[in-house]
Amino acid sequence: YGIDLGLNRPNLMFLVWPMEHLVESMADLLAFIPKDLTEHSAFVKTLVYLKTCRQAHRACRLCCHLVERQYHNVMYAVTAMSSESFKDNVMQCFLDGRCRILFATMAVGMGTDIPDIEQVVVFGVDSLSSAYQKGGCSGHSPSIHATMI
Repeated sequence: YGIDLGLNRPNLMFLVWPMEHLVESMADLLAFIPKDLTEHSAFVKTLVYLKTCRQAHRACRLCCHLVERQYHNVMYAVTAMSSESFKDNVMQCFLDGRCRILFATMAVGMGTDIPDIEQVVVFGVDSLSSAYQKGGCSGHSPSIHATMI
């Protein structure tokens, strides 16, 4: 048994961002890629939830095409189909900040305890409660301002 104390996270902002394009195009994800890149820290540390493994890999490829090759190593797709060693390596990169955008399915993203995730994007919402739970991965550290979209 447990007691639900609610969600008191004043550092976490919840936004609803209507999609302007068809889900299949994934064009709405492009808004999260910085336009003027000078260093990898220009990328906001973001966890993007997608519904399928295929979508996660496709979204990562699409976003990588928009940036110079030197920034490809700041974006990774990790899904339940990834090998354990790959998942471990990418999650360590995400934890220490070398990876800035992680495209993941719920199987990988849920339970992620990385305190400095600044932004969670739930791409394609099935239910409000599910989106709310996924968004809760952001802003674990009270010292940062985080956003769930």
